[in-house]
Amino acid sequence: MLARKAFWALSGVIGFSALIAPVVVVGQTVDYEETTTYVAEVGNRELVDAPTAHSLPRGSFDLNFQVNAGGALTAATNIGLSEFLMVGFSYGANGVFSQDDPSYNPNVEFSVKWRLTEESQTMPGLALGFTSQGSGPYLDAFNRSTYKPKGFYGVFSKEIGITGYVWELHGGANYSIETADNVVETDKSVNLFGGLSTELRHNLKFAVEYDFGLDDNKSGAPFGRGRGYLNAALKWVYFDNLQIEFTARDLLSNRREAESFERGLRIVYLEYF
Repeated sequence: MLARKAFWALSGVIGFSALIAPVVVVGQTVDYEETTTYVAEVGNRELVDAPTAHSLPRGSFDLNFQVNAGGALTAATNIGLSEFLMVGFSYGANGVFSQDDPSYNPNVEFSVKWRLTEESQTMPGLALGFTSQGSGPYLDAFNRSTYKPKGFYGVFSKEIGITGYVWELHGGANYSIETADNVVETDKSVNLFGGLSTELRHNLKFAVEYDFGLDDNKSGAPFGRGRGYLNAALKWVYFDNLQIEFTARDLLSNRREAESFERGLRIVYLEYF
């Protein structure tokens, strides 16, 4: 009951923030160069599901929710405790945007990221972290998320130049603690992931990632069949502190029961204390 109240309270705060954002800027001229600078300073903390070496600045926080297949909703908040340390909490439910009664996830999830080094001209930024929040609808029959949480991970991020654009290359390894899928208890190993992100014109950003799925390729339906997970996102900076993301997961149809890729929507609101 407490988790259910927390879920709706957090979702309400996020929704209210998204609604009042346009009101706050009424009568003001939006400086898009400033918008781009603001987003660049904060950086992508994640591509789609894969983390990066970026974290929130000290004294800042974000409120975000992700809508997934079947009307599932995950609400989350992250807080920048210092220039190098970020913590977060999240909770989700299935069927929130549907005609059925919501089915609430069993646990409130936790995440932490410690940024070890900042990126330089010769060295990438490095970070270590942990997250227990998976992606997609929670599957009660298998006691797990559709896409496993990263668990413990290490990641690097480095700017590179490709085709006239400044891209960021990201890569890392992780070990998920979510292994009790009730199908194959031994489907666990160190996993690898990587991706690219860039800023486009008109306040658009693009991200693509590939998760090798080494810890999710031995189970029966409905889980991975060994192709890995290819995900992408188009991110629109609507205001300097409001970002709308259109996500596409499992473009390779790695999930055995998938007939197509999963389409989702994520809204992120950034603010300072």
